Amino acid sequence: MRVRTLSLQHEPLDIDDIISVAGSGANELIVESMNDVLSCWEGTRYGSGQRCRGVLADCVGFVFGAIDDIDGRSRAQSPSMPADVALHDHRNSQVALQALRDLYQPVHTVDYRRVQPFDILVVGPEGAGPSHVMLVGTSPSHLWHCTPGAGVHRAGWSLGTGYETLHGAFRVGDRWRWLR
Repeated sequence: MRVRTLSLQHEPLDIDDIISVAGSGANELIVESMNDVLSCWEGTRYGSGQRCRGVLADCVGFVFGAIDDIDGRSRAQSPSMPADVALHDHRNSQVALQALRDLYQPVHTVDYRRVQPFDILVVGPEGAGPSHVMLVGTSPSHLWHCTPGAGVHRAGWSLGTGYETLHGAFRVGDRWRWLR
């Protein structure tokens, strides 16, 4: 297996204007909630087209289900939520990614060299389109994702065979909802 280390810079969570609204410790409370959510998802077995925490999930179901757990909405249960297999088909992957962006709008593209907790990374095989999504963890050098062999798990900042190319990094734009 060939491994490629990502050149990412992990930054602390910084949600615009959250401190002025909720006070100085708000970011820490959100990070604590993120860690609770990740703990609940950890070990969930892989199942294509699934998004049930603790039972079965695919990469899309896990990433967007975890985001839903943070902000209290259930968009991941929407019939328009594509399964991860939609990302595995090069012709349909862009359509699937656009459906995800529409469902979770506003979604902003971020500089992948400067990521924050719960930013979404889209990767795929060299010379092909997107095929996998991952979440940036709350600790430096941690990514969370769901794969057929391991289910939902924490990994380092490296990509293995089949995921050599980082296609983009994205951030949900209404993260202020995460403080509830």
